[in-house]
Amino acid sequence: MWDIILWFVIGGVIGYLAQRYVLLGRPGMVADIVAGALAALIVNVILSLLIPGYFSLTVMNVVSLGVALIAAVIVILIVHITTAIVQGVKA
Repeated sequence: MWDIILWFVIGGVIGYLAQRYVLLGRPGMVADIVAGALAALIVNVILSLLIPGYFSLTVMNVVSLGVALIAAVIVILIVHITTAIVQGVKA
């Protein structure tokens, strides 16, 4: 249980860092942090199921943090593009 909470907190930090890479319209810092945290948690759960020997929710290494950062950037890009489309702003 604590591992999931820790991944969510670290994912929030990763979401904050990932928003710095995304230069589209800003739906908000809180939305970016939540999207990054969920992306980091979900991608590490999926990878721990696909590659159980290397990825795990209980083990944090540079590769898993890098993959979480990439996933957070992708999710935040999707959120920003979707927000821009809904608001009618060109991305």
